[in-house]
Amino acid sequence: MPKKKFLALILAGTFIVGAFAACTPTAPQPTTPTPAADIPATPAVQPQCYNTPMGFIAVIRRVRVFSDVDVRVFSSASGELMAAIINGEAQNVSHLISTANVMGEKIVYLPANGGYIMELTATGDGAVSVTIGEHSHAIGRYARITNWFDIPVETGDVLNVSIPRFSAEDAADISSGSHIPYTLTNGADTITPDMDISDDSIQAARHTVSFESSDFGTGIVMGGGGRGSGRTYIEGFLTRVYAIPLEGYVFSGWYVDGERVSEDNVHRFRVFGDTKLIAQFTPAIDDVFRQRPYYP
Repeated sequence: MPKKKFLALILAGTFIVGAFAACTPTAPQPTTPTPAADIPATPAVQPQCYNTPMGFIAVIRRVRVFSDVDVRVFSSASGELMAAIINGEAQNVSHLISTANVMGEKIVYLPANGGYIMELTATGDGAVSVTIGEHSHAIGRYARITNWFDIPVETGDVLNVSIPRFSAEDAADISSGSHIPYTLTNGADTITPDMDISDDSIQAARHTVSFESSDFGTGIVMGGGGRGSGRTYIEGFLTRVYAIPLEGYVFSGWYVDGERVSEDNVHRFRVFGDTKLIAQFTPAIDDVFRQRPYYP
């Protein structure tokens, strides 16, 4: 991966705080529209400054989409295509950052000084989940989070998400979350968010996820984005855990409070409360037979 793209991805993973610190506000630079059919399959990973006639707004909207969909983002002012993720690959469209992570989420970073329409086209039958998180540089964390969970779709269905620009009032106070209306429509139907929280409510909606093996001699468990057990997550966010059986054992499932919740070694799930997962491993069939006494 080219060095510039690698560095930009690091910035995206840290909510592009570096871009806020390093940029000096200047007039927005015009861009040349790129027809959707001519979008090259190259990740767009260039940071930018976010300026408005109201002044510098140190807020980035991190929009996460989880589903088999193609994502296109248009300027609500000009209709210009600003970002796209097609077949799971971020496209080189404009200065906006877009990417896809190992969780299967498509992520686009949208500045607060612009208004956007996000078009989601289902590439398979299933469900779509959308999260809009307003990350405020003033407080170093999310100031508002809006979630839609598990919207049923069929191949070819199109959802539209309206993401307006910040008002002057919202730009003046970026610590407690905006009051602008985020809307998601499916045709003529407007879908109500499952969650829309801000300020202190976000801190109250943090939950701890822990995980362990039922017997340390039978298997290894990992997860938490490489940060290990006991990490906290904001309600509604995705995470995953891994179970690796040791020699002579097989994985039999992830359990919560004695109930099996998954048979998959890699268990991906949405966090809705404090969760303790136990990975169960059992002896492999061949080893069971070898351990039994033989009676002629």
